[in-house]
Amino acid sequence: MKSLISFHLTDCNRMNFFGNSLNHLPFDTVEEICLENVQNVDNYLLCSIIEKCIKLRKICLYRLFGPGIDSILEALVSQAKNLRNIELRISGTIVKEIENLPKFLSNMSQLRSLEKLDFINAGGFINDEFLEIVAKNCVQLTHLNIAGKNSVTDKGICNISKLKKLLFLDMRDIPNIISPPLEKMQNLEVLCCWNCRKIKEATLFLFLQEAPNLRAIDVRECPSVTTELLHVAENVVENRESKKILEIYIERAKIPDNFFYEKPDLLTIGIGSFEGVKYGFENILKCEKIPQIRIQPNAI
Repeated sequence: MKSLISFHLTDCNRMNFFGNSLNHLPFDTVEEICLENVQNVDNYLLCSIIEKCIKLRKICLYRLFGPGIDSILEALVSQAKNLRNIELRISGTIVKEIENLPKFLSNMSQLRSLEKLDFINAGGFINDEFLEIVAKNCVQLTHLNIAGKNSVTDKGICNISKLKKLLFLDMRDIPNIISPPLEKMQNLEVLCCWNCRKIKEATLFLFLQEAPNLRAIDVRECPSVTTELLHVAENVVENRESKKILEIYIERAKIPDNFFYEKPDLLTIGIGSFEGVKYGFENILKCEKIPQIRIQPNAI
């Protein structure tokens, strides 16, 4: 095989067993890597693969067992010129602690071409300082997902409000978000605040009034949200020039009985799961490029 674009390895409990075989693949043409539910990952092997991918644009690491985040990020710096998309999902994963936080942040600051960044359930190292680094250096970002129980506060959201190209923000389940300056993110099209238990409804009022391109917002499990938010949304969609449909995800108990009969045509209630792909934001786990290799060793 002379040209390999996509490499996916899923449900593997013995990645190191394939070490010698993997070294013979033409990673110099690979643009996408996805490792999902892979155990016994050797840092050296994974980092050496990344360093060989001189055309790497996307990488998804989902439920990996064993690798250190800091060493992975350091390897990704070698591909900073082309790298556009990082997705790191840590839920249910045994991940080594970051050994050198300043170096980790320094590496993050070098990924200046990133357009999409997903650090989901990443815990303590996703904080205000991390978002300050992102805001200063990753100015091409259009998609940011920092969902999960982390230590981000209003200050961190204030930092990323400076990202003028940001269209998608998922900050669900962050416990210390209260009154962030969301109104500064006037280009946002999709916002998820699910289970932000402390966020103030007045903050969301102001955001709706200052976000002319907003297409979807998830405010489920936000205790401060009332039916008044729907009334504000009604006024917003009736008066904004873009005439775009606005979809609000909200608990059924907070929807007035007469809402569906009186609401503007441009305002709808979101149904089902809240996913960015529904609004045109790519799911990195889906790959349609060829040629590609998908390996599921445990199924053999």
